[in-house]
Amino acid sequence: MKRHLLKVTLCALVLAQAGSARADQAAEVPPAAPPAEEKEWKVTAAFDGTSEYIFRGVDFTGNKPLWSPALAASWKGFTLAYWGAYSDVKGAGWYEEADFTASYSTAILDDKLTIGGGYIFYWFPDGNSGPDTHELFGSATVNVLLSPTVALYYDIDEWHGGYLTFGVSHGFDIGKTVGMEEGTLGLTPSAQLGIDLGYNSRASSSDVQPNDILLGLKMPWQVTDSFEVHAGFQLSIALDSLNDIGQGNERIFNLGASYTF
Repeated sequence: MKRHLLKVTLCALVLAQAGSARADQAAEVPPAAPPAEEKEWKVTAAFDGTSEYIFRGVDFTGNKPLWSPALAASWKGFTLAYWGAYSDVKGAGWYEEADFTASYSTAILDDKLTIGGGYIFYWFPDGNSGPDTHELFGSATVNVLLSPTVALYYDIDEWHGGYLTFGVSHGFDIGKTVGMEEGTLGLTPSAQLGIDLGYNSRASSSDVQPNDILLGLKMPWQVTDSFEVHAGFQLSIALDSLNDIGQGNERIFNLGASYTF
């Protein structure tokens, strides 16, 4: 399974320049060219290293590092994405996983609400790391302070269970604070509550149970308009469903980079 909450980021900075002229020379200044339209499509390639593989609170690589290549292409709200997971699990060979996602999102209600949904195919090419399976998901984000988000995932194949999340996050521009250009360095804290619907613990099939609290902190550095380096930390606090299966708290460190075409 895609045991990670890390997501591929599709982002770009738009730079603008403006000139000025005296009022009595205005007629002599040629009209400014219309601003270039933002591309309707984007392609982002990324590579991340993570201290361990935690997905929905569960450790799948025995505290071993994970290497994750990713590729995503988007056009007018549609996105096709690949995310890989590779880890050398001591005594068990390599953990190998490839996830393929097709999704769509759009803003409604005068951009006050963003809704989306899609499909994920989880493929394990070695045949040993896990059973191939299929999942559907939907999400909604209110575009206000803290960006409150609710998302529901439901496995329709091997697990026949669901996973519900409620999350908040907020990004801060700290570039000027550390003597860099505005918009180049950010800091994004986040918090998420996971609810198990028969996914991790069979006990939650008949009794909805809290799964975990995930606290995160991400620092993206926009080196150029296209190239980003990022680092992050997450703390997964185990609740009822994870306690049922003997899974404790986990700390996850991440370092990666992405390039957007």
